[in-house]
Amino acid sequence: MNLQKLDKQQSLRRIDLRNEYQAHLWRKNKSALKYLESLSNSINESANRFILIWNNLDFFLDVKEKYDDIDDARDFVNHYLDAINIEEEQLNTNELANYSEIEDIFNIATKGDEKATEKALMSYLTYSGGYCLLFETVAKSLTGFTFDVAFKEITNDSFPDNLSELADAHKLFTDYFAFDEDEEYSFNSHYTNTINEYILGYDLVAISEIVSNITDANLQMYGLQSPNRDGKIFEELEKPFTEPSVLHEFTEQPYIEYQTIKLEVDALDLSKELFVCSIFLDLDNGKVRTISDKSTLTADDVAQCLRNLLSKAIYIHPVTDYGAGDQIEICWVEAV
Repeated sequence: MNLQKLDKQQSLRRIDLRNEYQAHLWRKNKSALKYLESLSNSINESANRFILIWNNLDFFLDVKEKYDDIDDARDFVNHYLDAINIEEEQLNTNELANYSEIEDIFNIATKGDEKATEKALMSYLTYSGGYCLLFETVAKSLTGFTFDVAFKEITNDSFPDNLSELADAHKLFTDYFAFDEDEEYSFNSHYTNTINEYILGYDLVAISEIVSNITDANLQMYGLQSPNRDGKIFEELEKPFTEPSVLHEFTEQPYIEYQTIKLEVDALDLSKELFVCSIFLDLDNGKVRTISDKSTLTADDVAQCLRNLLSKAIYIHPVTDYGAGDQIEICWVEAV
């Protein structure tokens, strides 16, 4: 395989498969936090396994038995790596180039910054690419090539002389997969989701699917926002593309002012994180659109379904023209 003929974003087939798995996790879990956690774990795993191979390179190169099949050689390397107790090895991944920068990227990315998330994915591809290139070089050397020749066969580049430091070795193997930076990255202040907001967002998707199954309502849109408090001390950034809402907590009956409706709030919930959850019904000629296009459905039917599921007050907004057609918004308050 001639790596120089491959696009950087393709790299090795092994990396393609792992990247597809990351996308699979994203779709399966529907959670940016879980996706980033998976990327972070994968980077750490690739770093640890790179160190294990490099620190034990003399062992692999001294193996006398050679393999006719490259897959058998790969199995041998994997079997050896899996047999090592990582905890006892106490590997220091900070010895690898830019690992501390990657940790900073992940810390920022968990706040929902798309550019940081993109850089985290690039870092994953770079780290896993470096590990896979070293892995393939060692596996090829087990089929009868010297390490230098195996490296040359895969990359078309000569392996440098007197390369001994771990950080230098890692840079050599990862540089092939490093991405060219289009622009310098800087973190900008913006609205950031809390952990509860992420979790509740995916719960809201699940509730929408349940309501659709029960009522046949065609629910393709939902909304979630944390209201500003009228007693706030610091200015809060409002979530983009959502209607503003304000929590009035210093009244006899606390409420959230949202569009033309007052959403009542239990005084005991004021110490919790409050959210306004919404689902939207599309209208066709004044009738609620359904999945089967056969059912007769009203907004009251959907609201009653939600009352039965959630056991809380459900509010129906007036019909609104959103540009792409008329909609009815149905909302409620969640305290987490």
